[in-house]
Amino acid sequence: MDNYKELYTLAKEVFDSEIDRFYKVEQKASQYLSVLTFLLGISGFFMKWLFESFIPPRNFYDVGLLVLAIATMACLFVAWFAIFSSLKVYQIHIIPLNSLWVDFFAKNKVIDIYYYLSVTMKEGREENRKVLNRKGRWMNLGYNSMRLAVICLAIFALVFATYKWRQPASGNLKLTIELESQNGQRK
Repeated sequence: MDNYKELYTLAKEVFDSEIDRFYKVEQKASQYLSVLTFLLGISGFFMKWLFESFIPPRNFYDVGLLVLAIATMACLFVAWFAIFSSLKVYQIHIIPLNSLWVDFFAKNKVIDIYYYLSVTMKEGREENRKVLNRKGRWMNLGYNSMRLAVICLAIFALVFATYKWRQPASGNLKLTIELESQNGQRK
């Protein structure tokens, strides 16, 4: 009987850890979704500005910036969709406390109860693992898309900085330089 009690204890620990893992994945997905929703809002604002500023593209930098901006937005949309899909309501398996189980406990020996509960938890864990693996695949796609979006954003920032650096100085700076050269002193 001690063997079956140990089997039950082990099965319960594994089953409980799987349920705990499920809720941790849910929590992480909701946090990612909040951040992604915020990033999509900000990106939408910058995309509007980019389209107004760089269409039609006038040079290589304009084309590069537009491609990088579109790639960043696409990655953010894929990430948002994947994370949102991981939050889809999935049915996890738990042992119900109903009249069937109460009758089972009343009509069977303790050793049989330990064994049957262990088998039921093993089967439930296997089904829950399938659900968690589906959620995990969506989360992984979302996370990788977020990483790719950050890489695109970093490249975008470098190209944009290069673009701004290569542009002539603003009108105010030119005026100051011209005034200095004409009078020999700064005004």
